[in-house]
Amino acid sequence: MTPVVTQRVVLSTPQFHSVDGNPLILARQALSVPHFVPVGRDYTILGDQVQAETRCLVARIRGMTILFDPGPAPLPGAPNRLLENLEAIGLNPDDVDLVVLSQLHSIEAGALVTYPDGQAPRLTFPNADYMMRCFAINEAELQYDIPPEEAFLPTVPGLFSLLSTMGRERFHFVDEISGIAPSLYPYVTFRFPKAHDMGAMTPVIKTLNGELSLETASLGPRTVEIQTLDTPAHSVASVSDIGGRDTQQDASLITTGDGDISLIAVIADGHGPAGGISQRVVEEFPKILGEVYEEWKGHDFSKILRASVRRLQGKITREMMLAGEGEEARNGGCTLEALVVWKGHSYNVHVGDSRSYRLSTSGDRVEQIATDHSWHPDQDKALQEKIRMRLSGEDCLISLYSLRRALGHPLLQEGNLMSWEPDICEIVGAKKLLLCSDGLNALGEDPVQEALNLGNPRQSIADLMTAHDELTVRIRHESPEHPEIQSDNVTVIIVHAK
Repeated sequence: MTPVVTQRVVLSTPQFHSVDGNPLILARQALSVPHFVPVGRDYTILGDQVQAETRCLVARIRGMTILFDPGPAPLPGAPNRLLENLEAIGLNPDDVDLVVLSQLHSIEAGALVTYPDGQAPRLTFPNADYMMRCFAINEAELQYDIPPEEAFLPTVPGLFSLLSTMGRERFHFVDEISGIAPSLYPYVTFRFPKAHDMGAMTPVIKTLNGELSLETASLGPRTVEIQTLDTPAHSVASVSDIGGRDTQQDASLITTGDGDISLIAVIADGHGPAGGISQRVVEEFPKILGEVYEEWKGHDFSKILRASVRRLQGKITREMMLAGEGEEARNGGCTLEALVVWKGHSYNVHVGDSRSYRLSTSGDRVEQIATDHSWHPDQDKALQEKIRMRLSGEDCLISLYSLRRALGHPLLQEGNLMSWEPDICEIVGAKKLLLCSDGLNALGEDPVQEALNLGNPRQSIADLMTAHDELTVRIRHESPEHPEIQSDNVTVIIVHAK
């Protein structure tokens, strides 16, 4: 059996810019404040005043731009040095995705508001989300136009009235106990200290290798683990990425078979409380296929594949029924998307809404091989209502309601409310194929076509994952009311015939 090789591939490397902000004028006694000097700002003593230099950090990673503590507003009559320096690195304030604030005092947040001559104040970064500590702001102040002198904290003139016009989904507050903010983008989290130290906020990036502090500019690159398999007839690469979810319910496997079966590539996308069965499905499918093939030699291979899925479904549902007495252990299932190469002939096995694509001979288009087994809003309403009555729990309804066919789901299968039956077809004349879970669907077919036209399956996957990263950030920025679009697991397998 040909071994599968796992390699860590860099998708993108973050960029950092330390940008000079607007200078800050303080009373000279500020030098006696213990936390002032360690911030690292240069300062000049001017009589009884101190002019301090300020800097903010800009990070660009995975298609998004994050700005930390923009600092004070410009001095009266002086140009806005922060905006000038952002422009110098090619950054338009409208393109900032996230502003992270350690406090909302004028020293950290003064530059959030711009005061054009003769015009009303406006937000400097109008399209950004805002992340801050809970104690940095009284959330009620976002809903009312409270005069600065009555605000919970010393505030920036006009800031609260401007922020109050924005949707609540654009504000993200750090948990006061853990000091960790909710994740807005895959692999990006922020850790805040409990102490009220100016500039002591510590943003942290979570990567597959662990957590690395951005404060010391030791951020690691965005990487994924890609598995490759090289046989005399095929080059194969696969990746399974957790995305923005807390758990991984996608599973995949690429392997060479025995004898007449030379290649098996399979993806299972789990859903519902028992969605973890996806790993069992990808492990058991090659074993069961081998057993059935030995028993059914001489039969039509499509019938052997169908019988294998039937036996797999029986084994999985028995395991689910024995897993626990409660419905939660029996509510759930997974898709099945497989490529099986038998005696040089390629077959697609399809259950659910995972997909397979083939690249046309000319390379100018991709074709989806099988139709998604998903409900349409105006179809089978009576059957959908029966499913509503059968399932208990809102989470189960949300996760299972969209599929007409899937493996698992013993409660629905026994009532003939869901089918496990696969679509099976022979794939003729295709040199390049792609299998994926539905986490890739939002990307569309053009990036799939571009990736399949590359000569190296591993590079194709790296390009697809980079494109998916960028799309995830863009959707999160443009449609914050739909966080589910950017948060799903993503699994891709690419196969090139030699």
